[in-house]
Amino acid sequence: MRWIPCLALVFVAVLIAPPAGAQPNCGDPPDVLIVLDHSGSMTSMSGAQSKWAHAQAAVTNLAASFTNQIRFGLMLFPEHPSGGSCSGGVVNVSVGNNTSGAINATLSTAYPTGLTPIAASLQNAHSYLLGVDPAKKKYVVLITDGEETCSGNPIDWVNALSGAQIKTYVVGFGDSVDQNELNSLAQAGGTAMPGPTSYYQADSPAQLNQALQAIGSLVSCCGNAVLDPGEQCDKAIPVGKPGACPPGPGACNDNDACTNDFPSGTECSVVCSHTPVLQPKHNDGCCPPSASAATDNDCGTACGNGVLEPAEKCDSGIKNGPGKCKTLADCNDGSACTADSLSGSACNVQCKHTAIAPNPTKKDGCCPKGSSLTEDADCLPKCNPDSMDNCIDLCKGVNCQDGHYCVSGQCKPWPSDPGGGGGDPGDPAGPGSEWVENGGCALAARPSSSWPLLGLLLLGLALWRRR
Repeated sequence: MRWIPCLALVFVAVLIAPPAGAQPNCGDPPDVLIVLDHSGSMTSMSGAQSKWAHAQAAVTNLAASFTNQIRFGLMLFPEHPSGGSCSGGVVNVSVGNNTSGAINATLSTAYPTGLTPIAASLQNAHSYLLGVDPAKKKYVVLITDGEETCSGNPIDWVNALSGAQIKTYVVGFGDSVDQNELNSLAQAGGTAMPGPTSYYQADSPAQLNQALQAIGSLVSCCGNAVLDPGEQCDKAIPVGKPGACPPGPGACNDNDACTNDFPSGTECSVVCSHTPVLQPKHNDGCCPPSASAATDNDCGTACGNGVLEPAEKCDSGIKNGPGKCKTLADCNDGSACTADSLSGSACNVQCKHTAIAPNPTKKDGCCPKGSSLTEDADCLPKCNPDSMDNCIDLCKGVNCQDGHYCVSGQCKPWPSDPGGGGGDPGDPAGPGSEWVENGGCALAARPSSSWPLLGLLLLGLALWRRR
């Protein structure tokens, strides 16, 4: 893990560097040629993927992160797409503006093969960069997982690059590199870091990505406390000042509950991103466009949105099925004894069924329960002892408790027994008699202690009349 302390020193150096004089390229993007090893050894695994796959991702990320601050180019070695195992690399993507797409496309079609001709590739890089705009700052970023295996002498061409004012950054990926060789190349290239390891040693994919991002920061204007052309922010500008980079998610809060706020990008390309909240969630203060009060309690009830929400009886936006608001035609309950109507409004419409009052002068097909002809023209007359057909027996279906009998549909207590100390003087049969209600009319009987045969005769007569 030698990388971590060295990286910390790099960031400290960036923060304390003099603003303008030390980096004259600020505001004028420099040219950076990435010289990337794609020899056969890059097929070996690093975690779940090959070293080549990780290198592709890290280089693509570097080019995308600094696309407006650095003019990138790409050289793969050995030569791609054709060439011998020891053929020096050629420029696959010329240095220029906005080349991240071309670099990504080239990497996606390449496959590791051959040996490691570092010297021949640096020689070709030297020739190429001497022919590019001499007014621009130029750098080489060498990335390898091994050592020179084609009998060349890389240090000679790093010295030649340095003599042309072109610095060389060196990155070793994995544990198969020649540390002495890479140390000497970094020192000759004018990019040596303090400590025993002068070059950038990356023992994992994450460290490879960190190394390239750190180099990008040093080469670009990022970290000079000035918001230069192409920068979204500058990490050396104090938080709260114009041009400062967002320090974390909290700094991106736009006070809109319906957006997810977070910083995106790296180094001096960090910006606040605000993506819309799409999923309903209770109590987050946001009602997403697709939500309603039924799925998100942050949404208010909206009549006509086609969703039956808790505070609604129906919704006017629902055209069929459950939740559709009823019309007057939907409220017909088929009973002539109710007046059917609608109550409420908007999304609270309900059917209302009101009982029809008795009407003694108009036939409407309904005889209200408990009514007779004298009260409603559609009803039959009340039954009486002299008429038990085509009449209303108000006591039909009325069950009275013990000691009570039905009179005109109402339960009343039996009159007193003669032996019980006298009856009700107001009873039609007089004190001491017993009453039997029939059709709303009372039938009197003699006291049970007198004339039993006459009593049986009267009872038989009453039963005959009920037929």
